[in-house]
Order: sequence, then C-alpha cells, then structure tokens
Amino acid sequence: MKPLVDRLQGLFPAILHVAPPEPSADLVEDGILDSLGLVELLAAIEVEFGIRIPLDEIEIDRIRTLERLAELVAESAAVEATDAA
Repeated sequence: MKPLVDRLQGLFPAILHVAPPEPSADLVEDGILDSLGLVELLAAIEVEFGIRIPLDEIEIDRIRTLERLAELVAESAAVEATDAA
C-alpha cells in the first residue's frame, strides 16, 4: 500500500499546491481538503490511476486519510480490472 500512498502524496503539491500530508493525517479536520479540493483531487486520481471512483462509494471516512484513500483507490482499481476481464 505504501507505493500507492506515495503516488497519492505526489498529487497534493501538483493539484492542491500544498505539501504532501502524512499518510495518517486527517485531511478534513486538518483543513487540507475542502469540497473543491476534494473534487480536484478525485479527478486527478481518476486520471493518474485510470480508474473511476463511483460517487456512491465516496464517504467522508473513506477519504479522511491518505491510507484510507489508498484503500479506496486499490478497491476501485480491482473492480475495474475484474470488470475488464
């Protein structure tokens, strides 16, 4: 999961113009992500990883930390791989 977290961290300076947060930092409570930042980040994730994250799977707890976000990305990638097979 670490390589995935590292790739996600790399999106923060490029997309949100903030320093990469720690994997366990609370992105919402720490003010790193607001609603616009979330939309921009999700769009960048979809492009970076070539996946689609269904809106019904986006719950605040699933995006609260980079670790949780990495889990969501991995799950979405696995679903896409299964659907493509």
